[in-house]
Amino acid sequence: MVTLRFSNRDVIVQLKDVSVIIKNDKTCSILPEGKPEQKEWKGVTVTTHPKAVYVAVPDSELLYVPENMTVKDAKKLSCSVLVLSAPQEKLAKALNPRMVVLLQSTTETSRAMQKATGIQTISVDNNSALNLAAYNALSSQQRLGQF
Repeated sequence: MVTLRFSNRDVIVQLKDVSVIIKNDKTCSILPEGKPEQKEWKGVTVTTHPKAVYVAVPDSELLYVPENMTVKDAKKLSCSVLVLSAPQEKLAKALNPRMVVLLQSTTETSRAMQKATGIQTISVDNNSALNLAAYNALSSQQRLGQF
């Protein structure tokens, strides 16, 4: 089960025994035993992009964009969950995730973005937690490594 926690524009991706902390400045740490420079630990892979951080967990892919990113910058990226610090409809349409999470945004803003993009969009505040399975944001397709 994957849970996202939000605090002051930082994102914590929690799995059973591994957590990934993504800071607003795009620095990452994998806990409990990972080191800040470590990019892979127990099935979790973290990749930093000039304007985003990509986290692959066993059943989901998360892209955290703490600043504006153009569609051109995101050309080769994909994700099932897109976490944005500000609404970016063109980026969401280009990436076509299963869900968009808007940080520190209003419900009206998330509804407007969902209506414009057709992608499930929610807004979260500080100290919020989000269970991705409860929002149907996890991929239902099996990965090749699971066969």
